[in-house]
Amino acid sequence: MICIVDGESGAGQLAHHLLSRTNFELRLLACRGGELETLEELCPCATIIEVNGSDSRGLELCRSIRKHPSLAWLPVMLVSTGGSEEECVLALDSGADDYVPALCGASELLARVRAVLRRFARQALLSGVAYPSTFLFRLLTRASVSSIIAGDLEINPMAMKILVRGDEVVVTGLEFRLIFYLAQNSARVFTRDQLLDAVWGNQDQHVGSVDACVRRLRWKLELDPRHPTYLKTIRGVGYLLDMGGNQDRRALKGGALEITSNNNPGPLEMYQ
Repeated sequence: MICIVDGESGAGQLAHHLLSRTNFELRLLACRGGELETLEELCPCATIIEVNGSDSRGLELCRSIRKHPSLAWLPVMLVSTGGSEEECVLALDSGADDYVPALCGASELLARVRAVLRRFARQALLSGVAYPSTFLFRLLTRASVSSIIAGDLEINPMAMKILVRGDEVVVTGLEFRLIFYLAQNSARVFTRDQLLDAVWGNQDQHVGSVDACVRRLRWKLELDPRHPTYLKTIRGVGYLLDMGGNQDRRALKGGALEITSNNNPGPLEMYQ
């Protein structure tokens, strides 16, 4: 979803009209106060704000978004029916990711929107930040062109697939988001609250939702879910994804599995 904040010049309504034939879900908001609360509730993948040289509300809203703890990540574009150099400088200095003067055609506006989203996705992927919207998560996975491989585990972000010993494992979108986020930050311990914010977007979920998702993933990915090799619990803290591959697995007769360590148990093995 893209939220478009309309003002008095009509630039917002024009942007809404130009993007109405695309695949984006659009929400047109009037700049009358309460926009921050609405954006926080809707959690769009981007917002477009109308600015007008004689009305500073658009610039003030952009600054407020950048200061808001749960909206600072939001890609923001400012649009105008005018387009002086001074207004462009003010727009960018206010924290906008792009400024579109004297709105052009639908193709250019759509290209600008996609460019902003791709830029944000690449930056977020490199920094390991949370994924606040499903649409942006898809952009993030497309930005990563190589699979993540550790031992028997392969995470293919392009296809949003997980392979275990070469066989695809069926996972839900939520399960994939969790394992992908942990893989991007392997060997880093996250609390349950941090994972709720990063993967679930909080959404008033209980920390037990994280435990349940981890349990499901262990049964799907681990050779022995009760003694996990990858998804490990750090007691009193939270979870981490160990991509070190510090264990060998050997198949025994009768289908049993023996798990042996290449090295003496380290700090992580104590918390399996």
